[in-house]
Amino acid sequence: IVFSPGDLVVVMTDLTPTAKLLGGPAFIPDGRVILHNQRIGKVALANDRTSPDYLYRVFLSQAFKRYMRQTATGSTVRHTSPSKIKEYQFGLPTEEEQAEAIDTLGRADAKIAVSERKKSQLQALFRTLLHELMTAKTRVHDLDVRPSSPAQTV
Repeated sequence: IVFSPGDLVVVMTDLTPTAKLLGGPAFIPDGRVILHNQRIGKVALANDRTSPDYLYRVFLSQAFKRYMRQTATGSTVRHTSPSKIKEYQFGLPTEEEQAEAIDTLGRADAKIAVSERKKSQLQALFRTLLHELMTAKTRVHDLDVRPSSPAQTV
């Protein structure tokens, strides 16, 4: 199988105890050499009505992940097959609705990413401040902890 940038692929074998990777989707990135084994399936769409981006979102859904776990074979190493993936049934909205859903989910993902970065920065700040307080590099009475606006009041 030859992969090209932008191809949608899915994991067809999973060694994790909960099969959390089974059926997991990914797009082949631009400008990268990708090494794979035979247990990664390339998705070939049968028609133009299904957006690869929409199908990617379907593959990320809890319903699809549950289906993958329920239909997988093997006890320690879980497997699925192209036929099992093809048998999965889901609602297919119009192309316009697919595009709208993809756009909405993309904006939500961007907001989540910003929130996660802010959370990570605040956690790092907390760890630094806590360390400075515990080692007496900073004194509590030296801190200005007044909120700068009413919106920041907790």
